[in-house]
Order: sequence, then structure tokens, then C-alpha cells
Amino acid sequence: MAVLSIHLQEGFDDDTAVIRLNGVESARRAHLTTKPLLGYAEIIELHKPAQADIRLELVLPDRDLTASTAIPASGDSFVAANIANGRLQLAVRSQPFGYA
Repeated sequence: MAVLSIHLQEGFDDDTAVIRLNGVESARRAHLTTKPLLGYAEIIELHKPAQADIRLELVLPDRDLTASTAIPASGDSFVAANIANGRLQLAVRSQPFGYA
């Protein structure tokens, strides 16, 4: 089964994050804060659902921020989530992120 790796990177400050795949809550994490030495707050690994279309939605309820994106059904996917200028941004790639 393919992996969906969600990297909560820059801008997190004691946040709660809710992750939904195709409208179904798949993960929830609280007290997320970006660790400057690592470059991320947390990495959440999920198995992709066996469906042709996958929609990822990330919600930060305390900040009233939401972002969503389409995820390829095949192969592993890596998603970067960053908060910048009051916006939640998602970027999808097929290769893992490298952290120092």
C-alpha cells in the first residue's frame, strides 16, 4: 500500500491539525510547533486509500485555516504544509524531503 507522508513544516505555533482524506478524518494532532533545528513540527504518515481520486484536506481549526489538494493515487506522495502570511499552503511531490 502506498504511503502519504505529510510534513507540517514552517509556521506552526501550538496548533491543532486535522487531516481528512476524501472527507474522512484520518489524523488529528495537537500542540504542533515548528522546531527550528529540524525544520518541521511533525511528520504524519498515512496509508493511501485504494481509490482513483484522493483529496487531502488539512484544517487548523484554531486559526480558521484550511487547504486542500489532489494526491496521485499511485506511488508514495510527500506533502509539505507551511503557514506563511496568514495562509496555509500545501505542496505535493513524489520524492521525500531532506532535512539537515
